[in-house]
Amino acid sequence: MKEVTFSTSDHLKIHATLVMPEQASEPLPGVITFHGMTSSETGYVPLLEELAKRGIAGLAVSMRGHGKSEGDFNVATVTEAIGDAVAAYDFLISQSGVDASRIGLVGSSVGAILAALTTSQKPIRSIVFRAPAAYTEQMMRLSMADTMVNEGRQFHEITDLKDTPAGIAVSRFGGSLLVAASENDATIPLKISKGYLDIADNASKKELIIIEEATHTLTNPLWKEAFIRATVDWLANTL
Repeated sequence: MKEVTFSTSDHLKIHATLVMPEQASEPLPGVITFHGMTSSETGYVPLLEELAKRGIAGLAVSMRGHGKSEGDFNVATVTEAIGDAVAAYDFLISQSGVDASRIGLVGSSVGAILAALTTSQKPIRSIVFRAPAAYTEQMMRLSMADTMVNEGRQFHEITDLKDTPAGIAVSRFGGSLLVAASENDATIPLKISKGYLDIADNASKKELIIIEEATHTLTNPLWKEAFIRATVDWLANTL
């Protein structure tokens, strides 16, 4: 495990944690994780460590304005952060032994939007959404700080996922899709998690799981364990 940095097309340095399997046959599948708003890469290292045990390389990314990455949270937009995700893909496949044809993405909350839109630009085989957010075009252009102002209600006001950028990307995605929802999520309504699955008409495989009693942030270690276990199994079987 090592800390790494890479540059985006607009010259920001993005911080990430790279975890490579100690003993595995090459070429290796790879997974990139994208966190939710105000979080960082650190919470996803345990997931990468479990993936490494299954012979999968992993990169946990802190998007701009978060963690040790450059960028101003009060100015940066989610649209701009898509560039962070694309740069992360390019960085991971540049690592020795990583197979560019076997890349998976994990996105939590707003990170699911980054994962979805990356599939429009890069060849992704499998994605996992956890409590996925949904942003309209207008929300995508707001500063990250401004998107937090109405967090308690904005996701409940999304009426048609097919009209959102992430929804359009998911409807066109041809790989495998796992959506993990939290049963007691007060931030992301269950209808959004189910909605992504419903519109994934071209997915080669898709599944919804609901983590019982879990809240949006998975504060209980048992909830985190359930998510990691389901995610590792899914990616090991679909990459």
